[in-house]
Amino acid sequence: MVEIHRSRNGGHIEARSSVHLPRRGVTMTMGSPPADAASNEVFLGSSQNTSVVAELPCIMDVADAFHDVEFVWDDKWLRWYVDNVLLLEETTEDSFLSGNTQEENDNDLIVELSVKATGSNASAAKLVAERIALGSGSSLDPLCGPQYSSSSNCRTKTLFTPRLGSTQGSLSTTEVDAYIDEVAAKFPLITKVDDFGQSVEGRPLRALCLGACYAKNVPQALFTGMHHAREPISMMNLVYTIDILTIDYVNGDLAALELLSSRQLWFMLVVNPDGYAHNEMQRVWEHNKMGQRKSAQPTCDNSPSDAGVDLNRNYDVCFARDSKGSSNKPCGDDYNGPSPFSEPETQAVRELVERNTSDFSVALNYHSYGKYFNLPFACQAEGEPTEPSNSTFRALAREMAHFNGFGYGQSWKESNLYTVNGETSDWMWQAHGIFAISPEVGPAFSVDAGIGFWPHRDDVPQLSADLHYSNLYISRMAGPVYSLDVKSVELNPTKDPASSYVIVQVAISNSGLRSSSAELIGSIFQNGTNPSDPIQLELAGELESSGSDPTDVAAVMHTVNVPTPGYTRDMQALCEFRHR
Repeated sequence: MVEIHRSRNGGHIEARSSVHLPRRGVTMTMGSPPADAASNEVFLGSSQNTSVVAELPCIMDVADAFHDVEFVWDDKWLRWYVDNVLLLEETTEDSFLSGNTQEENDNDLIVELSVKATGSNASAAKLVAERIALGSGSSLDPLCGPQYSSSSNCRTKTLFTPRLGSTQGSLSTTEVDAYIDEVAAKFPLITKVDDFGQSVEGRPLRALCLGACYAKNVPQALFTGMHHAREPISMMNLVYTIDILTIDYVNGDLAALELLSSRQLWFMLVVNPDGYAHNEMQRVWEHNKMGQRKSAQPTCDNSPSDAGVDLNRNYDVCFARDSKGSSNKPCGDDYNGPSPFSEPETQAVRELVERNTSDFSVALNYHSYGKYFNLPFACQAEGEPTEPSNSTFRALAREMAHFNGFGYGQSWKESNLYTVNGETSDWMWQAHGIFAISPEVGPAFSVDAGIGFWPHRDDVPQLSADLHYSNLYISRMAGPVYSLDVKSVELNPTKDPASSYVIVQVAISNSGLRSSSAELIGSIFQNGTNPSDPIQLELAGELESSGSDPTDVAAVMHTVNVPTPGYTRDMQALCEFRHR
């Protein structure tokens, strides 16, 4: 971290921070600009004859604060970052590498800090280094490749505070409806609310769309919560993700903007509002009770507290196949109902999935508790999906569990789980080919049931946060996920400097679940002017077709000839790529 103090009453300051790599014969320098430069600009230069003045975004004066300054290098690239913004990138010239006489094991690094000042207040000028650190990375590190854009913007950031509700930290039935209305009112351009009838007791069954909700042929992801009335964390983790995405949208986060402009994310937060409302009225968490699981269908006259249909046993797959995966007794805890889709709540889910504007490729149907991703088929009699689909399911689950440590697999293979008839994700996969998974949100299975279903209020944010990456990942995988890897950059000068160009070899791949067309363009300008001829691409969804690991998909090589009229060698090598 570096801070530059300078005289503001005449005179001139010259502050420099230089990094010298003897083995590569390269010196990279950053510091104060010429006297006539703007107050938010810095000088960048190298021994490879690059010399530029760059503007620091989002600040008025370089001297107002400390700045995080990073110099990153490998055998091919040299880069300066200030406050996580890439300011200069250039290739390492072959002449420096080949002409170097240093020993191979000479990895010396020399850092020089200097300041010179003139004028009446020259003594007030100083360069302060708060911390200097040296780190290393591997070839897989994202910094060890050309950078295509910066995610920095100058908006005032809205901070995120996890939302809590009145029901042991979770939103109540009424609060969920108000929340849907609030999000739709605040973000009308990226939201849509559709109604799908009413529950047994007349409560609305609603779905909230977030993203490119009014576009056609957009990849879609579906999220449902609370098929079971005593599992509010299955809903709250979705609220958590919606809140972060909308705040990132306001803050101009590029990853969020890309996701929300290219996907439709549909949320049915509470599939079983009646049962949830019953638990709220009884405040079961205060009496260490598990609470009602099923819907409010009056199926058990002799014992009204045992009435209702288990909505996660009411789908048209393995329906009522045996007594292990469901019950045909109206008072049973897992009563499957009189027929598939006999209930208005499951009919609402079916309508959302099957209407002509829907084309979901992925779905997460949330439950609690247990920290486990249940993969089809939950019905043991159906076994596993055929290959390569089964491998695709496992690859998706493996990545979703990358940070939260969840287990994954078929539920009937686990000693503490069981076979399930009429299960939601089984139906979505078997009937519609949707890569649907039923996660069991934390805490772990070992926790007492009362706490498992109704966690302490203070635990709700963290239990919700555990699934945020999983939700974002599956949303991205709903459509094409492009990867671009620059393999080589070579200058091809001609006799006419105006017609010179850079030859760039790139590998393109699509690790998502949907195929897509794309256009590859190369330009040395960040705004894309004077581009190369576009290359039209048809990229198959490799994960869907191969069932392979998302990080190990086939890439297609392309050559891009980027025009560089009137630019020096160093500036010609600063290529930026964009796809659309």
